[in-house]
Amino acid sequence: MNHKTWTELSLIIPEEWESYDAALRLITMMSRLSLSFLRLSSSSLVSANELRKVMQCVPTSVVVVTSRDQSDGRLRGVTCSSFTSVSSNPPIVSFCMQNPSRFHNILTRTEKFAVNVLSETQANLSIHFSTPVSYSADVDPKGERENNTKESRVSEDQFEKVAFALDEQWGLPLIQGAVAHLVCEAKQFHEMGDHFVWYGNVLSTIPQTNRSFVAPLLFFGRSYRSIGDDAFIAAFEDTTLPFDFWTHKAHLRMAWNYLKHNDLQASLDKVRRGINRFNASNSDKVIFGYSETISYFFLTMVHQAMRAENGSQKWENESFEDFLDRNPQLTDSKLPYKFYSKDVLLSDEAKSNFVPPDLQEFRTEEDSTKESVVVK
Repeated sequence: MNHKTWTELSLIIPEEWESYDAALRLITMMSRLSLSFLRLSSSSLVSANELRKVMQCVPTSVVVVTSRDQSDGRLRGVTCSSFTSVSSNPPIVSFCMQNPSRFHNILTRTEKFAVNVLSETQANLSIHFSTPVSYSADVDPKGERENNTKESRVSEDQFEKVAFALDEQWGLPLIQGAVAHLVCEAKQFHEMGDHFVWYGNVLSTIPQTNRSFVAPLLFFGRSYRSIGDDAFIAAFEDTTLPFDFWTHKAHLRMAWNYLKHNDLQASLDKVRRGINRFNASNSDKVIFGYSETISYFFLTMVHQAMRAENGSQKWENESFEDFLDRNPQLTDSKLPYKFYSKDVLLSDEAKSNFVPPDLQEFRTEEDSTKESVVVK
């Protein structure tokens, strides 16, 4: 059977097969056909890395699938970025999770789950529910559960700091602030390569109820690039941005956003207030703290890059990612060391006030008569 025939068959669901059991039998048949096709295609020359590079260009929705473990009553959740609708009549959805997976074992027992479609401001929850859960010795005395290491683990109670409500009928956790919820009955799963593919019958849906539209969270290009700039700045300013997101790239994004609407000095004032407030909210994680010199340096570099190319305003109509693609030198967090010695840059004076560079000069807003240093 060739691929075209398999694809054509997968689109045919006879009208008389109205029960979802019949539809699932069809899905089972098609899955077996797909497995046969995959075995025939096992000689493909496409490597896993090559496939990943292509799939990074494909935006996917981000959902958290939640359930209640029937063995101990604990609420569980796992982040999935491969959620899709399989059939509208009957209503069937599917999602994938890695093999092995503790959550897979839970679903085989509970047979009920909820799909929480995350909003663009809930990337922190995506990270939270993709982090392995820690287990106490009485729950896992032999340490047999996979990924049970001390590093990068969340507490045994995944929902301890997560706002949620319980589904009235099944007691499934529904994450507050999500774009939508689907309550489902787990019906079947298939082992496909290094993942499990689960199918579920949709029992009920809970759509977004806010009057104003809330955009969903998307994932592509190895990051949550769907987070709008307004949402990013709002999360930064109200200190709800996950600390793990506070990377050098995030600093640049902050600078780029402020400079789009403010001059250099006003942007510096916003950066100073924002970072100090954000650091105060994350005092247990901050190591170095705010530096006036480093902040002013990168703001100046971003400012110059935005107004490069003979003063064109191209940046007004481009995305932040496009801006970085044009200015990859800015992604080097060690760039200041081309202009500053370590002793000067990391000094107490440089943290509290702007200190001029001691290795080579760079053009500042106030000194427009100096020749600009071209950073490559």
